[in-house]
Amino acid sequence: MPFIPFDVGNGQDRENGYVPSLDLNDFIVRHPEATFFATALGSAMEALGIADGDLLVIDRIAEPSLGKIVVTTQEGEFLLRRFDENTARLAEPESPFAIWGTVIGIIRRF
Repeated sequence: MPFIPFDVGNGQDRENGYVPSLDLNDFIVRHPEATFFATALGSAMEALGIADGDLLVIDRIAEPSLGKIVVTTQEGEFLLRRFDENTARLAEPESPFAIWGTVIGIIRRF
Protein backbone atom coordinates (compact mmCIF):
# COMPACT_ATOMS: atom_id res chain seq x y z
CA MET A 1 0.00 0.00 0.00
CA PRO A 2 1.58 3.36 -0.98
CA PHE A 3 2.39 5.69 1.89
CA ILE A 4 3.07 9.42 1.73
CA PRO A 5 3.71 11.37 4.96
CA PHE A 6 2.29 14.89 4.88
CA ASP A 7 1.92 17.88 7.14
CA VAL A 8 -1.62 17.82 8.53
CA GLY A 9 -1.53 21.61 8.93
CA ASN A 10 -1.35 22.51 5.25
CA GLY A 11 -1.55 19.18 3.42
CA GLN A 12 1.86 19.44 1.77
CA ASP A 13 4.21 16.48 1.74
CA ARG A 14 7.14 16.61 4.13
CA GLU A 15 10.20 17.36 1.99
CA ASN A 16 8.74 15.13 -0.73
CA GLY A 17 9.42 12.21 1.62
CA TYR A 18 7.70 9.46 -0.30
CA VAL A 19 7.93 6.01 1.26
CA PRO A 20 7.21 3.28 -1.29
CA SER A 21 4.84 1.20 0.85
CA LEU A 22 3.42 0.66 4.29
CA ASP A 23 2.53 -2.69 5.80
CA LEU A 24 0.08 -2.12 8.66
CA ASN A 25 1.27 -5.33 10.31
CA ASP A 26 4.80 -3.91 10.52
CA PHE A 27 3.45 -0.57 11.75
CA ILE A 28 1.10 -1.85 14.48
CA VAL A 29 1.93 -5.45 15.40
CA ARG A 30 4.83 -5.94 17.83
CA HIS A 31 4.31 -9.62 18.68
CA PRO A 32 2.66 -11.39 15.72
CA GLU A 33 2.25 -14.67 17.60
CA ALA A 34 0.34 -12.92 20.41
CA THR A 35 -1.60 -10.21 18.56
CA PHE A 36 -5.32 -10.41 17.96
CA PHE A 37 -7.94 -8.14 16.45
CA ALA A 38 -11.42 -7.63 17.87
CA THR A 39 -14.34 -5.36 17.12
CA ALA A 40 -15.56 -3.08 19.90
CA LEU A 41 -19.30 -3.37 20.45
CA GLY A 42 -21.26 -0.67 22.25
CA SER A 43 -20.52 2.86 23.37
CA ALA A 44 -19.35 2.32 26.97
CA MET A 45 -15.72 3.22 26.14
CA GLU A 46 -16.37 6.33 24.00
CA ALA A 47 -15.04 8.62 26.74
CA LEU A 48 -11.72 6.78 26.35
CA GLY A 49 -11.70 7.13 22.56
CA ILE A 50 -13.08 3.70 21.63
CA ALA A 51 -16.25 3.81 19.54
CA ASP A 52 -18.73 1.13 18.52
CA GLY A 53 -17.29 -0.74 15.55
CA ASP A 54 -13.64 0.20 16.14
CA LEU A 55 -11.12 -2.53 15.36
CA LEU A 56 -8.95 -3.11 18.42
CA VAL A 57 -5.38 -4.38 18.18
CA ILE A 58 -4.73 -6.52 21.25
CA ASP A 59 -1.30 -7.74 22.36
CA ARG A 60 -1.30 -10.60 24.86
CA ILE A 61 2.41 -10.16 25.68
CA ALA A 62 2.41 -6.39 26.27
CA GLU A 63 2.40 -5.60 29.98
CA PRO A 64 -0.46 -3.34 31.01
CA SER A 65 0.42 -0.09 32.72
CA LEU A 66 -1.75 2.36 34.61
CA GLY A 67 -4.17 4.15 32.32
CA LYS A 68 -3.92 1.66 29.43
CA ILE A 69 -6.97 -0.19 28.11
CA VAL A 70 -6.96 -3.93 28.78
CA VAL A 71 -9.13 -6.83 27.69
CA THR A 72 -10.33 -8.79 30.68
CA THR A 73 -12.14 -12.09 31.03
CA GLN A 74 -14.51 -13.14 33.73
CA GLU A 75 -16.55 -16.33 33.49
CA GLY A 76 -15.86 -16.56 29.73
CA GLU A 77 -16.94 -13.00 28.95
CA PHE A 78 -14.54 -10.44 27.43
CA LEU A 79 -14.69 -6.84 28.68
CA LEU A 80 -12.64 -3.70 28.13
CA ARG A 81 -11.39 -1.82 31.18
CA ARG A 82 -8.96 0.95 31.94
CA PHE A 83 -6.05 -0.58 33.86
CA ASP A 84 -5.79 0.92 37.33
CA GLU A 85 -4.91 -0.20 40.86
CA ASN A 86 -8.35 -1.81 41.26
CA THR A 87 -8.02 -3.77 38.01
CA ALA A 88 -4.58 -5.01 39.09
CA ARG A 89 -5.99 -6.25 42.42
CA LEU A 90 -8.88 -8.04 40.71
CA ALA A 91 -6.42 -9.97 38.53
CA GLU A 92 -4.85 -11.86 41.44
CA PRO A 93 -4.36 -15.63 40.86
CA GLU A 94 -7.35 -16.80 42.95
CA SER A 95 -9.75 -14.39 41.23
CA PRO A 96 -12.07 -15.49 38.38
CA PHE A 97 -11.14 -12.18 36.71
CA ALA A 98 -8.09 -12.19 34.40
CA ILE A 99 -6.30 -9.75 32.14
CA TRP A 100 -6.30 -11.31 28.68
CA GLY A 101 -4.37 -8.65 26.75
CA THR A 102 -3.53 -4.98 26.31
CA VAL A 103 -5.05 -2.78 23.60
CA ILE A 104 -2.11 -1.34 21.65
CA GLY A 105 -4.01 0.25 18.79
CA ILE A 106 -7.37 1.20 17.34
CA ILE A 107 -8.34 1.23 13.67
CA ARG A 108 -11.43 3.23 12.76
CA ARG A 109 -13.25 3.63 9.47
CA PHE A 110 -14.92 6.94 8.71
